[in-house]
Amino acid sequence: MAGDPEADIEAAQQLWYVCQTTTDRRGTCVAVEQRYFVTSIPATVLNRDEELALVRMHWAIENGCHWTMDVMLGEDDAHPCQASRSSIEAVSWLRIIGYNAVSAWRQLAPRKDRKPIAWARAMETLRDALLVAQVADHREFAEAVT
Repeated sequence: MAGDPEADIEAAQQLWYVCQTTTDRRGTCVAVEQRYFVTSIPATVLNRDEELALVRMHWAIENGCHWTMDVMLGEDDAHPCQASRSSIEAVSWLRIIGYNAVSAWRQLAPRKDRKPIAWARAMETLRDALLVAQVADHREFAEAVT
């Protein structure tokens, strides 16, 4: 059952508690977030600094590509194709491929003030480029057939 603190999580070795305090420039506390992490890593493998580094790495990934996939690709809003586990996995792979295509396109696009173009603009220009390429392919095919 979701939210049940006594839920049996197979292979769990540890439960980590992380309390993050965010302060403003004056040092005044503006937010406190409490998070729990369940891991299968045995307690003797990492020290506390290494555990915290692993948590930070997790959030770096979450705030990087996962944020983009959630916000720009609407991953959390739409749930197409939930008929089976394999269909969910296929849609997830397609989203990852889409993210990687837009990410690569964004890195190759001309920069403005040394910054990459916005994700929304990268998606628009990639779509336009693919449509132009598709039209060109159709014209070449039509010319070859006639």
